[in-house]
Amino acid sequence: MRLVLGADVGGTHLRLGLFDADSWQLLWQGKRGWRGADDSPESLAAALLATLREAEAAIGHALTELPLGMGLAAQLSPDGRTVVNGPNLGWRDVAFADRMEAALGRPAGSIAVCNDLSAIVMGELAAGAAVGVRSLVALYAGTGVGGAAVVEGRLVRGTGGTAGEVGHMKLPGGQAPCGCGEVGCVESVAGGASLGRRLHAMHFATDLAGELPSDPARLERAALAGDAEAEGIVAEVVDALAFAASGLCTFLNPEVLLVGGGLLERAPVLASRFEARTLSLTLAVARARLEIRRGSLGDEAGLLGAAHQALQRLV
Repeated sequence: MRLVLGADVGGTHLRLGLFDADSWQLLWQGKRGWRGADDSPESLAAALLATLREAEAAIGHALTELPLGMGLAAQLSPDGRTVVNGPNLGWRDVAFADRMEAALGRPAGSIAVCNDLSAIVMGELAAGAAVGVRSLVALYAGTGVGGAAVVEGRLVRGTGGTAGEVGHMKLPGGQAPCGCGEVGCVESVAGGASLGRRLHAMHFATDLAGELPSDPARLERAALAGDAEAEGIVAEVVDALAFAASGLCTFLNPEVLLVGGGLLERAPVLASRFEARTLSLTLAVARARLEIRRGSLGDEAGLLGAAHQALQRLV
């Protein structure tokens, strides 16, 4: 049995999975918070090391020599070893892979790093909703907005390795500041972090006691209850996401538009409106054979895809 590790780094937590690389069966997984007063890669490495120790205790042998792939929400250098810009991590020009390997005591070049959406798509291609698909566009809306494209069965990486940054496509007339340092990005309107800050400052007329102000479900319920301000925000989010997705689908003419992420999962009416709006904006000949699918692996997709990346780059 060939074993491989995959890690998915979120804004506050990391997940680690151990896979059988021949069947892609998930043998063990763990989750741990990593972000506190110290948001450095070394803080992440400490949390990852503790999680690795849990895995070793559970399965009964050391995992130090296994290939390790990591997916994180960041714009990476072409070789994947440097975080050029991680808007939701607060990192710029960080030698991430080098620092992680040093902190974990691993040999140089033993960690493969990829964008989190690329990892999700690779996971869904390997064992999820996209098995057998040769051309695909993905859009996931969660804390940020990420995307990826697959053409002729191959993930599009781009000249600088940053293809798929759909969240940082610019909206016509957009002026909202974005965490990436620019303005007018799709993510500045439709990303969960930006949306949460906006919702915290609002006071819906509708009584929705018990729900967090930043919860997209709360926004959706307020809109459905007739709150004009909430409905306006839902419309903005739908239009921003659909503008980006339809442009990509018109341009690339994929078989599948793969969608997901916490925002769309927790606001199903918003998600349905987004899908309908995307189809209406996509060129007729491009949408004629386009199928919209939801990811089927959940949190496991990013783990599996990161592990898959480790095998591709390190073995």
